[in-house]
Amino acid sequence: SPPADLADGPAPMGFDIPRPALGAEAVRLLAARIAGGPAEGTLVACAFRPGATAGPPPAP
Repeated sequence: SPPADLADGPAPMGFDIPRPALGAEAVRLLAARIAGGPAEGTLVACAFRPGATAGPPPAP
């Protein structure tokens, strides 16, 4: 979902971050490190959210 300060306008394009999955992966990695095992992480995919841009392009 878009940030609260942009909720009244058109939805900006961006990425939806799966915070629960990201947190679960962080806990799994921490537990592996504490147990002395290898801490090899897996990538957590973010979903692309199409929409309008949040601002004008930068000036050259």
